[in-house]
Amino acid sequence: LSLNLLNNIQCSLNNNLAAKLESYRKLKAGAIAPDIKLRGKLKLRDIKTNKFLVFGASWCSTCKTDFLKLEKKYSVWKSKNVEIIYISVDTDKTVFENTYKKAPWQTYCDYKGWETQAAKDYYISATPSYFLLDSFNKIVARPYSIKHADTLINQKL
Repeated sequence: LSLNLLNNIQCSLNNNLAAKLESYRKLKAGAIAPDIKLRGKLKLRDIKTNKFLVFGASWCSTCKTDFLKLEKKYSVWKSKNVEIIYISVDTDKTVFENTYKKAPWQTYCDYKGWETQAAKDYYISATPSYFLLDSFNKIVARPYSIKHADTLINQKL
């Protein structure tokens, strides 16, 4: 349906709907995930392991709850060769650092909020948003919760 709407010149789509539909096309399971500049010269493709990519923010109540769930899963997932990569859409450096200073996984933020290139490349319009990637950055799935991600990690990786 999304492809038909995007490809049909007779359809009139607003920008938000068009972006959402485009995300389904570009970020479907089996596609190669966009590379992300993380810190300095480090990019997502440089991390040669399976990845659970999280887009979140310190002010997001669901992200706070999921943070605790991720802490419980981290060592189990790490033993299964899955690294958590957390991309924050925060804008305040102090708040970001205070919120994520105890995170055992990799956290990144450029303090541009929704304007961060990673959020644009992944069509992020809400937090939290998740992507499960293999070691070659192929999208395995787009989990809708930590529990769903855990099931996918146990079944597919």
